[in-house]
Amino acid sequence: MKIAIIGRGSAGSRQERLFKELGVDVSAYDSDQTKTDAASMEEALEGAAGIVVATPPMHRLPLLRELMKRGVPMLVEKPLAMQSAGLEAVVDGPPVLVGYVWRHCPVVTEFLSQQHEGLTYIRYGEHPSLRPKPSWLGEVSSVWEYSHAMDFVLRIAPDIRIFKTRTRWGWTNFEGTDGRRTIKLRTDFASNPAQVWMAGNGCLWTPSKDTLERAYRAQAEHFLAMLRGEQASLVPADHGGRIVALTERCISWA
Repeated sequence: MKIAIIGRGSAGSRQERLFKELGVDVSAYDSDQTKTDAASMEEALEGAAGIVVATPPMHRLPLLRELMKRGVPMLVEKPLAMQSAGLEAVVDGPPVLVGYVWRHCPVVTEFLSQQHEGLTYIRYGEHPSLRPKPSWLGEVSSVWEYSHAMDFVLRIAPDIRIFKTRTRWGWTNFEGTDGRRTIKLRTDFASNPAQVWMAGNGCLWTPSKDTLERAYRAQAEHFLAMLRGEQASLVPADHGGRIVALTERCISWA
């Protein structure tokens, strides 16, 4: 089985390493000729049973539309895109696994699948604000920065309505409810960008870096099971699109 990886930055290189460790033939392409091992993207895609899209998300939507024509499953690094407009075509295409890696961690899965009642707290340590800010990729919007946290929120309360958003010193809190459950989300800086803190139904959890590595491996194994027709996508494109849309609604409150 061959997998093509498009984008060979830190995310793409990690995916390449994991799939090779799992015994998969990998061909990687990057527009930076110092990083690519395929002469062209077409060469990397030739004969691939699946595609990993690890390019920066700001200009990803046109690439996804082009890759969809090949009709093979795709693992797309989160977020699916930087705006919800135009994502309908991706949702209606071949199977997609959006790279919300914490969904492949058993502790997170157990917490998110509980029947949450009343109040749930989620703290996600990233580098977020509701305003776009400079980064090594240019102006990056909060659609990227809030991605994992919004996945947690929608998993607990799919019909959540945001009713309060507060930004202070660059960090953001928001509250929302679906009429039965209330979620308070806090995002702020963490020395470990993968720091998560969740409390509800008596559960409190913060992961380690080893936990994150195991989650990435489980995600790769799940994608291979998708390619073999053994499993359906745990995080399909329509869910990825809803995360982008929810974040856009939060931005409009700021």
